[in-house]
Amino acid sequence: MSKLKTNTIRHVDGSNDNITLDSSQNVTVEADLTIPDKIIHSGDTNTTIRFPAADTVSVETGGSERVRVDSSGRLLIGVTASTPTDNDANNVALQVEGTSGDTSRAMLRTNTTTAGDGSFLYFARSRGTSLGSKTSVSDDDSIGGLIFNGADGSDDTRAAGIQAFCDGTPGTDDMPGRLSFFTTPDGSGNYSERLRIASNGKVGIGVTNPRTRLDVGNGQLSFDHRTDYSIRFYNGAGNNWSAINNPITSDGTSNSELKLNVAQGTALHLHTDGAVTKPKSPAFAVHGPNAWQTVTHSSSAVTMQFDTEFYDAGANYNTSTYRFTAPVDGAYQFHLSVYFKMADSSDASSYATLRWNKNGSSDNQGYRLVMYGNHGKDDNNHCDMMAFALSANDYVTVTLEAEDQDVKYYPGHSVFSGSLIG
Repeated sequence: MSKLKTNTIRHVDGSNDNITLDSSQNVTVEADLTIPDKIIHSGDTNTTIRFPAADTVSVETGGSERVRVDSSGRLLIGVTASTPTDNDANNVALQVEGTSGDTSRAMLRTNTTTAGDGSFLYFARSRGTSLGSKTSVSDDDSIGGLIFNGADGSDDTRAAGIQAFCDGTPGTDDMPGRLSFFTTPDGSGNYSERLRIASNGKVGIGVTNPRTRLDVGNGQLSFDHRTDYSIRFYNGAGNNWSAINNPITSDGTSNSELKLNVAQGTALHLHTDGAVTKPKSPAFAVHGPNAWQTVTHSSSAVTMQFDTEFYDAGANYNTSTYRFTAPVDGAYQFHLSVYFKMADSSDASSYATLRWNKNGSSDNQGYRLVMYGNHGKDDNNHCDMMAFALSANDYVTVTLEAEDQDVKYYPGHSVFSGSLIG
């Protein structure tokens, strides 16, 4: 073995040391160092930096190539040659390829206590032609995106994609943007836009200019059935809501019904047979005590006593004041059946007056009904119907007034009822 015992090497025609070895065995080369093939790690000969071809450099560990920069400046990880993709239209600048999931995945990971310091992958675009250009992009310019390709037997062909576009006219510190989602239909090699999130936050499915917060082309939406709700609507505070539900039966299948629910329960129920019910719609039916009540002809009109409920959806009838109070604005219809008799049944001309009263008054309403004598019969039954346009908190009562002689009515055989009709 030959040994050269010196700490410097100088060219015979040079005035400076070309190679210097210091006391720590560090080598300094003053000019270029030419290597035919590789640099080998001492004591670990299968770990090298190589120059396998012209304008190409690679890194090997364990005797296998791991990273290569090819003659076009492309960075290749796990592969020695760039693979064309996107129907062979593109050879990318960075390629990671492997034969398993672990050898073809990448990760960005941040470890910090700062809330906003997550890991980010930035995509940027200008209309300039030089590096570092800030030439503004234009409306509808593609900013960047993700494209998902699958091998079809001959090429890597687009299956789906997500792209960001400029969505308006940009300006200084003003960059309107949208996201578009694409999929490729069966039998095609080109993807089509399916969903768009515009710069104003509106979402379009099958439309390119969404008009509302969610705009669905052709108007088709499907929802799986649930036990509680399929679509829920919240108020601004998020604590009151309404919902549309396609309920399921005890065996877990849909029963083809629809329910419109509010916080207080089901407001409208569309049944399988097409019947529509409104369980929460205001409605009531009441009667009074089982005893004759006398109204004297010398007294003013009295409110008829209906103090016992058959039914009261929404609890809008008061059995103490005998009032129905409208919970919401709307059109209401009322029915009345009165069992009565006049004090003198032989007087066929005698009469009493029933009045429908809105908010305690029948003035100028024209809601006066006349009950004439019983024409020789002891008892009579009078039926009538009335409709009112009521505002919320308006109330309705029925009064009876004896005009020229006393009149008796039997609340236990009389019925007062009503409901919201529109």
